[in-house]
Amino acid sequence: MNNRLIEQDDVEAVLAAINGADKPDDEKANYTATILCGAYTGQRPQATIAKLTVGQFREALEMKMPVLTVAPEQDKNHREHYVPLHPNLVNVVEPLQRAKPMMRRFSALKSCRTG
Repeated sequence: MNNRLIEQDDVEAVLAAINGADKPDDEKANYTATILCGAYTGQRPQATIAKLTVGQFREALEMKMPVLTVAPEQDKNHREHYVPLHPNLVNVVEPLQRAKPMMRRFSALKSCRTG
């Protein structure tokens, strides 16, 4: 975890709230993957994670060592960069890729905005 940006206790509290929410299991799984993506990669939630696509994760998961390619238009600084995916994140994302083959956006961020 990137504890410079987020504490493990905070992540655990959010995950517990997701698990306890009255939402369908597939929504909970998507929220969990989104939170863990931020926690394990340090990518900005609205500036980057919300713009990532399922296809990008699919491509990364096909690699021996999964690395996500972030396009310049998906980054606040407009620079392409590469993000290695932690095995714990891979374990959460892989089942979502199989379960939701037609989903375009990876992130649940747009659906959990409150304003």
